Amino acid sequence: MTSIVGVLNKRAVAIAADSAVTVGDTHKVMNTGNKIFSLSKYAPVGIAIYGSASMMDTPWEVIIKCYRRELKTKKFQYLREYVDDFMHYLRRHEFFASVEVQRKNLTVQILLFLNACEENAKKRANYTVNPTQAVVDELNACKAANIANTNIFSEFQNYGFSEFLFYARNEIQIVLGQSKIPNITQYYNEFAESYYNYLRVANIDRNGDSGLVFVGYGEEEIYPCLYNIVTNLYFDHRLQFRKGEQVEIKNELPSASIVPFAQVEATQTVIRGINPSFYNIISNNLNTALTAFRTASSNFAKQNNAQALATQIDNIDVSALTQTFTKSAQNEFFEKYTRPLVNTISLLSISDMANVAESLVALTSLVNRMTPKEESVGGPVDVAVISKGDGFIWIKRKHYFDPVLNTQFFNNYNND
Repeated sequence: MTSIVGVLNKRAVAIAADSAVTVGDTHKVMNTGNKIFSLSKYAPVGIAIYGSASMMDTPWEVIIKCYRRELKTKKFQYLREYVDDFMHYLRRHEFFASVEVQRKNLTVQILLFLNACEENAKKRANYTVNPTQAVVDELNACKAANIANTNIFSEFQNYGFSEFLFYARNEIQIVLGQSKIPNITQYYNEFAESYYNYLRVANIDRNGDSGLVFVGYGEEEIYPCLYNIVTNLYFDHRLQFRKGEQVEIKNELPSASIVPFAQVEATQTVIRGINPSFYNIISNNLNTALTAFRTASSNFAKQNNAQALATQIDNIDVSALTQTFTKSAQNEFFEKYTRPLVNTISLLSISDMANVAESLVALTSLVNRMTPKEESVGGPVDVAVISKGDGFIWIKRKHYFDPVLNTQFFNNYNND
């Protein structure tokens, strides 16, 4: 996992990232990962990565540095044009993935989908009696839910089921053939249709997602911007990617912003004054209490022969009351905690912004260390600041080599 925090105001954007990298599917964590890079040597533009450190088995660090070399002195008017150009670069190179690599990754994703459906099926009442039917029921439920979902990856909107089946038939057969679910191969069509509708939906977090955070300025922009892209699977000339957080600092609101990525809970707690998950806890408990109160009041009215009153009580919309309370609480926290914090951030100097970004990443690391879960955020915190006048500046940066002993690296970097 990762913690990345961007802090923006009219002066600059500061971005900080930890160094923890989880190796493969193991629980081994190494604190040596690089997650922040300059995207151009000549323009005030940077990029940070979170989630999977590679795209279709090619490390993002390699891809970013190859793009930077090709970009050379070229500049764009707006930051979003750097984003578009980077995505076009990936597409020109087929996302650095051979057909074999594309098919291998598709097979892995199909297997993960089947495993997830089987795990969910275990919660069904009929699983102990007929596990295969329980899995099929789960596949059909997943299919129905995803068909109803209108948030589709742009490149998959015109991608028909027959077209997908023509490409992925062999991969599906491999996964089903190796599964230990009894007779699951007999339900090839049900599985294929369910996975097809699942892979098209954009608003689902998937194993292997890679997040890209572009920060900085285009030539026509005097205030910094931030754009987030999340990518996953590439196959059959199509990419699963969606646009995430977007921030453009302006004269009007927003004049400042704090944007966390990956592990966001600690930073969100600071920004909002409350852990976001607490809203669900409060909402669920309030809904339970109001429902119990409604039932008790209705029963009391019935016992006293006040049937009309009991009917009115039964018709009280507890969910609406809960939603109203939750929304009111969110607004209250925003006014008392978030707005004053954003107002303060808008006045910070560049060095203070860097300190805030670093501190929020360090706080996330501390929270990880104090809880029993895997310490997936940790190690040295890299910090960079990008301003319109000074460009990309490292505040803190680890090296895998001693800079004093490798002056030729910096000479080659500057002359390239």
